[in-house]
Amino acid sequence: DCSSSEMRRRWACVGDSITRGDASHEPGRGTHPPFKRQLQGRGNWPAMLQAALGEAFVVGSFSHGGRTAADGPAALRRTAEWRSVSCFRPDVVALMVGSNDAKPETWGPAMAFPRDGYVEALLSLARELLSLPSRPRLLLLVPPPAHAVDAAEAALLGVGY
Repeated sequence: DCSSSEMRRRWACVGDSITRGDASHEPGRGTHPPFKRQLQGRGNWPAMLQAALGEAFVVGSFSHGGRTAADGPAALRRTAEWRSVSCFRPDVVALMVGSNDAKPETWGPAMAFPRDGYVEALLSLARELLSLPSRPRLLLLVPPPAHAVDAAEAALLGVGY
């Protein structure tokens, strides 16, 4: 149901588990109740944004842990959260996804990170968000840096160890 009489400006935060944070924005027991205790203390930047923006905005979090920009089984656009963004009718969308795309298990351990494929997938998500009926502005956020865990992974990623 996309009906709402809410007149405040709307800011949608879209992404993976980093955006989802501690899930404190989720009603009741949240979407992943068995894991909610493990999420405590992870922070919640959408909730912090709501506090910073005040009553002039309503901030919605449309994020799902483990999701990628790239198409595939873990694609962000396959989630209910992604499908719900349009009904929220955002004025602004903050998109942060890419941490899971950077994991070698996402793109295969025998190949280099597919930068061009990631960029195209991210642009596709951005275009889709910009074409929502509400015609939101888009803020593309850079995920925090990922650090290699061992020399083999560092060599695969092409970074110093």
